[in-house]
Amino acid sequence: MKFEKFFKSAGTHGLIVKKSDNETWLVCGGIGMKIPEGVNNLGISQDPNPVFKAIVNSYSEDDYLVLKDAILKDPEGKANDIIRVFETDLGDRIGIYNTSYGLLEKKDRLSYLEIEKDDTDAEDPETLKFMVIRDYDNQVIGFISGTTDI
Repeated sequence: MKFEKFFKSAGTHGLIVKKSDNETWLVCGGIGMKIPEGVNNLGISQDPNPVFKAIVNSYSEDDYLVLKDAILKDPEGKANDIIRVFETDLGDRIGIYNTSYGLLEKKDRLSYLEIEKDDTDAEDPETLKFMVIRDYDNQVIGFISGTTDI
């Protein structure tokens, strides 16, 4: 993933999350990216929440994603309104907006993750969908929250 591009888009709205003593993440607007080694932390880090922990500790389990479609719902829409649709071999689908797609690099390996939000008061628990970005060693280096607009 393109850290510098994401860092510029996050601006002052980003949140630094400390996963461990030697690993921190920048999270903003449903997107998270591991801060590369050598980059000085620019603020106070917070402890990770359960959803973040589930994402960065996830296993791919062959749920790899392949780009299947690009959708522009409004004919008057701009390039930022394009939704890139990805799919697994099992038919699970996730969409991300074109601005998030621009953060991906050719070498990134993409996998699919669903997390059921634990809410005892809810009749139907909310399911969150994420695109998890991995390196060639299968380590999680980033994530993008999926859109429900597909």
